[in-house]
Amino acid sequence: MWRWRGLTLLGRIQIVKMFAIPKFMYKASLISVSEDLIKDVNKLLYGFIWKGNDKIKCTALINDIENSGLKMLDVQSMILSQRVMALKRFIEDYISPWKSILETLVENLFYAAILIQSNLDYPDLLGPHEIVQIIEVPDNRKY
Repeated sequence: MWRWRGLTLLGRIQIVKMFAIPKFMYKASLISVSEDLIKDVNKLLYGFIWKGNDKIKCTALINDIENSGLKMLDVQSMILSQRVMALKRFIEDYISPWKSILETLVENLFYAAILIQSNLDYPDLLGPHEIVQIIEVPDNRKY
């Protein structure tokens, strides 16, 4: 759709910044994103920007205009900053249903990890019902 419009390099960067990256970042906020997926997304984005293979290093595009760059967004940095902001919201001192669910899930996973690392025999320690309770998030909380 955008390839035939004859956009300049700055125009293609603006299209990527306005349309492609927000859609990807929304989906990346919902799931865990692997390094391979980030590389594939960068390959697609920079392929669109350059109309094929990269002409210069991607870091040169990411720099500010004052530093001979074109202010392209770095997808990996955005994902990392999104994770840091989520951690900051989790640590802040206020009550929220999502924080209670996440705390319970983290506690249960931490307990399960300790059991796994301690090399205990699960059937002797816990019955199948208790193991399921470790992993499940309780749904009897009131919000």
